[in-house]
Amino acid sequence: MTGGTVPGRLPGRYVALSAGGTSAQTDQAELVQQQFGVIGVKVNIKKVPANDFFNKFVNTGNFDLVSFRNVDQVYLTMSYPVYRQPKGKNLFQNFGSVGSPKTDELLSKAAQTTDRAAAAKLYNEADVEIWKLGHSIELYQRPQIVAVRKDLANYGAESLASVDYTKVGRLKK
Repeated sequence: MTGGTVPGRLPGRYVALSAGGTSAQTDQAELVQQQFGVIGVKVNIKKVPANDFFNKFVNTGNFDLVSFRNVDQVYLTMSYPVYRQPKGKNLFQNFGSVGSPKTDELLSKAAQTTDRAAAAKLYNEADVEIWKLGHSIELYQRPQIVAVRKDLANYGAESLASVDYTKVGRLKK
């Protein structure tokens, strides 16, 4: 869930975008509307054509509140455009336009660091700053299903972990 408003300020009304393509998208938007209503924030759901959802709304930051899947960040360096400050109309992938010079500096240093431990430390520091900003709210991890042969060990759906390919192999018979 990404918001295009200033962190710490909750407006009295949000317009939530929904591609409206599936009942799950509609159900999720209605659940958000209901839960915000409990705390007194009115949410109006605006269904937009699926073909316009990213091009005309998300990619341009033309929303108050939006929900979409954030996938395929297999390398930590791929997160930099998601959290870096926009430059003019270039949002990179920071659709909510929420960022800080400190976060940019930490992510840039981490991406350039070849020492894995030092990079992890910098990414963790950036993570703390990102949470302070209230950048995004990750709602849930989508289930993953991977079919493999029954004799393959230590390989499957990754969820919140990465495959350690040094431990993948065939079971002994």
